[in-house]
Amino acid sequence: MSSPSKRYYSSARLLFASLLLSLLLFILLSLMFYHRLHQAQQIVSRVAEQGIPAVLEASLVHDKVKELNLQSELLRNAVSQAARDRASQQIRQIIVQISSLDHQQYVQHQYQQQRLQLIADEARALDMLIAERLVLQQQSRSWLDKLSQLQQQSQQLRANQPWLLSYSGLLRDITALYSIDRLYNLRQSRTELNKALAGNKIMLNQLSATVQPAAQVLYQQLLAALMSEQGILALLEAELSNIAKATGKANFLRSLVTDYASETELNAYQSAASLMQLSQQSSNSLARQNRLSAALALAAILLLLAMMFYTQKRVIQRLKLLNEKVQAGTGFTDDDRLFSSNDEIADIARSFNQYSNTGYGPANGIRTSVFNGWPDWHRQSPPLRRPFTQRRGNG
Repeated sequence: MSSPSKRYYSSARLLFASLLLSLLLFILLSLMFYHRLHQAQQIVSRVAEQGIPAVLEASLVHDKVKELNLQSELLRNAVSQAARDRASQQIRQIIVQISSLDHQQYVQHQYQQQRLQLIADEARALDMLIAERLVLQQQSRSWLDKLSQLQQQSQQLRANQPWLLSYSGLLRDITALYSIDRLYNLRQSRTELNKALAGNKIMLNQLSATVQPAAQVLYQQLLAALMSEQGILALLEAELSNIAKATGKANFLRSLVTDYASETELNAYQSAASLMQLSQQSSNSLARQNRLSAALALAAILLLLAMMFYTQKRVIQRLKLLNEKVQAGTGFTDDDRLFSSNDEIADIARSFNQYSNTGYGPANGIRTSVFNGWPDWHRQSPPLRRPFTQRRGNG
């Protein structure tokens, strides 16, 4: 038998500590699984709340930008008030639709809204220019009827042929001004018309006295139609200036819309790239957690197996052996397996060993109870005692 002076090891505490460690390992695994699920939920939430809306918004903005550019071209080239109103209304609706999109996931949300407001202002300015151009075109076209009347009136005069040819040539040149689309060409044509008017004035002075007054009236009407403040040249010059301004405004509006779309696409790309980076980091973190979880799970399984082996080897088998020795009443000192560990079982074995050496054990002819370790004779009825009176009388 081993010496009882060696260090004491409590099997109960060891089993309790092993169970507690196993519980802690399982709690740690549960927390890691929860953390992993929480990370996956965050990624899915960010993809659903930021990534997908950003990509969808970029796609919608791209489509609206194409439609907005088309409508701005239709507005710039509008030839009637109805066409202008229709294109202007479409532009306003598209801007409202773009502004209704959710930009809250972008840091530069306020900047995007200011850009959109600038686009709306430029669209209104373009609409005003087109409205002004249509009015100028209507006013300048009204002079065509006056030129037609002057042509008919000049044909009714019985003037000499050179003046009529010069006057008709002036009317034809003035009508050709409506096909000019550049201010430089218009100003050059104006210089040439001034020379033609001066030549026609010389021919007018050479007409007979009977025809000259009527021809003078026609000449003054032509001069007023051409050179007055609201005349053909002034209206055409204003119209061409308006067209140049409208073209520049339309190009500026197109560039604003294109920049807005590019900014939205860039935001969507940055959001997608950020989510991809987050997903990659989370994937790496999940991979490390998976390896750690597998190691912890393996450690927990090994710990449980070790506990099962220890319980079977050091507790159950020794308890069975102790039970056999107790029933036999001897042999405690013959088997060191009971005292291989200085624990509770070894204490019980030593207690039974001391009890068997007191003379009450089966070795001394007294059968002990397996259940309580006491001799069986204490369970027998006590001997009958004499009555008290008899004992007193004998005294």
